[in-house]
Amino acid sequence: MSSILPCLAGPTPIGWCTQAYTIYKLWATLEGMRSIGIRELRERSAMFIKRAGAGEQIVITVSGEPVATLGPITANATQTITLTELVANGAVVAPRRRDKYQIPKAITFNSGSRIDQTLREVRG
Repeated sequence: MSSILPCLAGPTPIGWCTQAYTIYKLWATLEGMRSIGIRELRERSAMFIKRAGAGEQIVITVSGEPVATLGPITANATQTITLTELVANGAVVAPRRRDKYQIPKAITFNSGSRIDQTLREVRG
């Protein structure tokens, strides 16, 4: 076990020996996931994105704490969501109008016309 976790192997920085870090490192190692810090991700993001696209799961840490995972898109993540499903989930509000919306007709303007006169004509 001491070869897996740096804080169990001997003298290490005190921040590494927190319970969360120890549990996380054990979990990440057992799951076969690579863990990287946010700085390393920033420096080599293209490489890690390519690796995630190839199927690798990568755990991203901030100050030694796991905050996110980077991995391939699953089949259900790419499926489309209908408006009905969005309304049912409360993500959007259903439209109040039930009839089909028609785009208003285009208005042509003469180059010498005044806008107030044109508005009066349009509004009736």
